[in-house]
Amino acid sequence: MAKFGERLRHLRTAHELSQMDLAKQLKTSKSSVNMYERCEREPSLEMLEKIADFFNVDLDYLLGKSDCSNKHSLTNTLTGHNVNSGTPNCNLIRIAGRDGSYREKVITDEQMARFWSMLDEMDDASDDL
Repeated sequence: MAKFGERLRHLRTAHELSQMDLAKQLKTSKSSVNMYERCEREPSLEMLEKIADFFNVDLDYLLGKSDCSNKHSLTNTLTGHNVNSGTPNCNLIRIAGRDGSYREKVITDEQMARFWSMLDEMDDASDDL
């Protein structure tokens, strides 16, 4: 979880918070925040969610699985979202399958516009059910 420690420190300093300030916001100790940043302690899932919610970032970003930091919600199977905080502007498309697998891709604004057009042209499969 070395990436998590780096990301946490980056988010905290980018928001001009001391470790104590962040600890108060998360209702934990300064020592815990310090150990998370130095990768000496792993946060619980509940704490990971608190951190993600506080900074409004996706868990995948916190854990180093994605370089786009903003939360993007997955409604049914598909979401496109313009991501613009903490990383260069990018559009993230995430496609999820019924089996739990997913793929995500960062695309340009032009590609995003084409994607939305193609999506609008598709019939909704739920209409056939």
